[in-house]
Amino acid sequence: MLKHCVLAAFAGLAVCALPAGAAAQTLPNQLIGGQAQRSLGASCYADRGFATFQRNFASAPAAGTKAVVSLPEVIVKTATLNVAYDVSGQAVLNFSTATSGNIRFKQLPNVNDTIKNPAFSNYAESYNATAKQLTVSFTIGFPNCSLPIVLILDAVT
Repeated sequence: MLKHCVLAAFAGLAVCALPAGAAAQTLPNQLIGGQAQRSLGASCYADRGFATFQRNFASAPAAGTKAVVSLPEVIVKTATLNVAYDVSGQAVLNFSTATSGNIRFKQLPNVNDTIKNPAFSNYAESYNATAKQLTVSFTIGFPNCSLPIVLILDAVT
């Protein structure tokens, strides 16, 4: 985690975790780290590994709000072209409602919009004050594959 905090500092980010005793719901512009859970879809998967999350809303998303997420490994296979795409890395959740919108995977210049800008749904957050963990979940709707994403993010005590 220290390596990522140092890298975040060099990238011009103010912090890499929540201050002690802070509730995640009250600090929307904090970059926090944690782990993405492994998930399998029909023709796609997300592997377990280090993830980050930052949002620009105080307690609940609404139309026009955003969140930025970094995912360790996400692979999508198209049925028609029989091609696999690696969309791992940073993505932006653009909310059109409190629970849905589009997720834009960055740095994919020659990839179809159905892969690099698919819809997401079922967005939810929960904060466990005892464990100091924010759980974020949503489902990405790739062509021929619905991929549930679960992030367990930790606040530093």
